[in-house]
Amino acid sequence: YNDPQKFCIDRVPFYDIDLTKDPVTSGLDDLFTKYSFHSVINFAGMKAVGESMKIPLEYYSCNLSIVFNLLVVMKKYGVKNFVFSSTACVYGESQYLPIDESHPVGDCANPYGKSKYYI
Repeated sequence: YNDPQKFCIDRVPFYDIDLTKDPVTSGLDDLFTKYSFHSVINFAGMKAVGESMKIPLEYYSCNLSIVFNLLVVMKKYGVKNFVFSSTACVYGESQYLPIDESHPVGDCANPYGKSKYYI
């Protein structure tokens, strides 16, 4: 780990695309045309619980439209693998610990958690 340049990703192409916008006009569709993707990993979206209480509609609009637009383009280009970054907020108040994937979901206390649950 003595050579920080070894771990730089400056050779990885970066595309500044607004995933909340129409896939054709935003350039997302062009990206799928240019590259052959096997999978999509989605970490995009708004993520602050407190802020989501102040601007809930923006959270729903942003987080849901990003996933919708990605899924539309993925379907168009036959990309079938999707990894989605969710949150423990979808579980609401824990009924037991540790929380596992069989824990009931949906009793979200904030718009951020609800936006992830709806997805």
